[in-house]
Amino acid sequence: MFETLLAAADGPIGHLTLNRPEKLNPLSTATLGELAAAARWFDEQPAVKVVIVRGAGRSFSAGADLA
Repeated sequence: MFETLLAAADGPIGHLTLNRPEKLNPLSTATLGELAAAARWFDEQPAVKVVIVRGAGRSFSAGADLA
């Protein structure tokens, strides 16, 4: 569904994972676009009431990817 994120719905709980652990999950232009798309996707899931956001690997996010 996404290149830099993992998104899943489990009943009323949504799970969103920043998924570039080799780079410490930086927020690139692509990731920000996918975050917006993921928010729209979760909004379309009527059962989801809350979304847990986490980072894969050892870091939530190292910050912006300016490259």
